Amino acid sequence: MAGSMSNVLKQVNLDSYIGIFEEHKISPDIVCKLSMYDFQCLGLVNIFDNMRLRIECVKFGSCQPDLTSIHHLCRHEFSMPNTTIKGLLEAEFTVIYVNNTLSVSENTVYRRMRQYNVSRFDFSDVNDETLDFSLNEIIREFARCCEAIIR
Repeated sequence: MAGSMSNVLKQVNLDSYIGIFEEHKISPDIVCKLSMYDFQCLGLVNIFDNMRLRIECVKFGSCQPDLTSIHHLCRHEFSMPNTTIKGLLEAEFTVIYVNNTLSVSENTVYRRMRQYNVSRFDFSDVNDETLDFSLNEIIREFARCCEAIIR
């Protein structure tokens, strides 16, 4: 156990931590389960060193990661009721305000909006003929508007 852990630490140029890992009896299998706080307690504060060590420990460890449940490890499900999103958006709050208020990312708010089929935009039911008529009327009424800007 200690031999393989010292090999892993040497492989990622963390030889100075061999004594600490042997003292705490940390094996490659245990490294894969350590939190960032655990790494900090061991003196490993560099996040890149932590990730290199984890990757190398997967090669030396006896238990391989379960890739079928990786979705659950990466994304925590945040309970956000449909009525909460609808209520905040109907009250004319922006999506940024909603994500700051609920302490979630903007992507989470948009994901829930798609999931609940909630739209930020309300479209009118004006048909093309009515729109064309209104636009032509505006053009006729303000025919010379912004003429100086165009020149």
